[in-house]
Amino acid sequence: RSAGMASGSDKVHDHGYHRFYWRYLPRRGHIAIFEIGVGTHGGSLVMWRKLYPHARLVALEYPGGDGAAILPADSQTTILQGDQADVGTLRDCATHGPFDLIVDDGSHVPEHQMLAFETLFAAVKPGGAYIIEDIETSYWRPGAQIYGQTV
Repeated sequence: RSAGMASGSDKVHDHGYHRFYWRYLPRRGHIAIFEIGVGTHGGSLVMWRKLYPHARLVALEYPGGDGAAILPADSQTTILQGDQADVGTLRDCATHGPFDLIVDDGSHVPEHQMLAFETLFAAVKPGGAYIIEDIETSYWRPGAQIYGQTV
């Protein structure tokens, strides 16, 4: 929880995922994490780096998004630009695997989530986890207010 709070990630602030993730997250060590959509100013990447200082982080950010601005790419962090709705982009992402953990916090469009799962699940290591966040957005009506934002 403290890593999420310090990073500004909505995983803790808005969603409270920290209450559930501990059951599924890999234990500390040299692991590989791939996340689609890294959140405003890269809060997710900061959180993952605090939790797993030796992890290999790979992220997919939509072109022009600001999600990667806070944590520059380094030898252990790769930030890819692309569209989650493009199967070619997803296949390219899979070549950076295998991963202990894949988190889909991207577009929140059900068709994109299904395409990503179908394309990327094979890149999850045996015993790893694939998490799709924010599935409640599948039921939002346009113009609804949630988490202080209009959709």
